[in-house]
Amino acid sequence: MNIHDRTSGVVTGALALAFLFPVASFAQQATPAASPSGQWGHGHHNGLPGLRGIDLSDQQKAQIKTMTDQYRAAHPDGSPPDPAAHKALEDQVMTVLTPDQQAQYKANVAKMRQYRDQNGPPQPSPSPA
Repeated sequence: MNIHDRTSGVVTGALALAFLFPVASFAQQATPAASPSGQWGHGHHNGLPGLRGIDLSDQQKAQIKTMTDQYRAAHPDGSPPDPAAHKALEDQVMTVLTPDQQAQYKANVAKMRQYRDQNGPPQPSPSPA
């Protein structure tokens, strides 16, 4: 085997890795798992960021998922905002939460509102190129 053959093999291997890493990274982002404590981790709030950090049982997660799936079916991406329907969804979700979880949800929402009032609304993420 001469130096050209080895170099060619190294370059081919490096290119293969370069193509695999973005795919592996995307795959990890596309299929996030629940955190070990049973909490919905970062980004797993099912459209209700007030749920972030609240430890939910599997039954609660299933119930909330059903509720949010129904909401999304009635309000697909691109449809105009419907504050009354979103409030109804929040009210429905609150019936699934324990009193302690409800208090945490309300505290989370208050904290988000305070942050928004101080920093303005969140900016949309740039689209991936």
